[in-house]
Amino acid sequence: MTHLSQYIAYLCLILLPLISWGNNEVGNQAETIHIAYFELPPHIEKGPEENLQGPAVEYVKLILKEMQVENFTLKGYPVQRAFQMLLLDEADIVLFAAKTPNTIRDDFILTDVDVMTIQPGLIVQKADNLVEPIELQQLAGKQLAFWSGGYVPNFLKHESINLVKLAGEEIYKRGFMLVKHDRVDGFFHVDSMALEWWLENTKEDKYLKLLKLPYQVSVKSIFSKESEKRFRLRYEWALKEVQKKISYRDFFFDYKHNQ
Repeated sequence: MTHLSQYIAYLCLILLPLISWGNNEVGNQAETIHIAYFELPPHIEKGPEENLQGPAVEYVKLILKEMQVENFTLKGYPVQRAFQMLLLDEADIVLFAAKTPNTIRDDFILTDVDVMTIQPGLIVQKADNLVEPIELQQLAGKQLAFWSGGYVPNFLKHESINLVKLAGEEIYKRGFMLVKHDRVDGFFHVDSMALEWWLENTKEDKYLKLLKLPYQVSVKSIFSKESEKRFRLRYEWALKEVQKKISYRDFFFDYKHNQ
């Protein structure tokens, strides 16, 4: 038997999982959980040998440890391939995904518990007179760069705002440089934690500043309909246990500062 854990999501064999969960007992040691993830800098990014690694991958290992799951696979894929594997039941969990219209669909079951909540942010020049809280009318006439593969909220799609898509490599670096050299008025990203880290890491905080937008986006783990029945309750329970010890945000910055 295994210690039951990780994000409210394991509807296992009726009574046995409930007994195990309640008593913190150990579950079936032979079970294997397959977790897929994709490149999502700076949470998951390419290492020296082109393998995907990062604080998000290490954080999920804490969840698996809390679950007392000994057999698991953690493997990185292109974004669409990761979700396809979930649909084909070749993966049980996609590690990290924002709760957006793209992930709210009948084929996927999102965790009830957030892995974290992120606050969208805007990088502007330090001399810019924009201040928090930012309202739509303050952005009228602005030219804002954004990552083409990322989520953009509807209010930024207003006709008064000129959005400039960025694709390819080193999105953060290019976005920062566009702002710094007056090519655009701001660089938007849904994850201000990532912007905060890149601003600190690149030393560009001498010239640029981060403004957080007044709403939050939930980041979830995602299950298939089949894997949700087997793992979700345990996963969510374990996630909450890990979060009592350390939040993902604190883990993220500890990991980055100790690299």
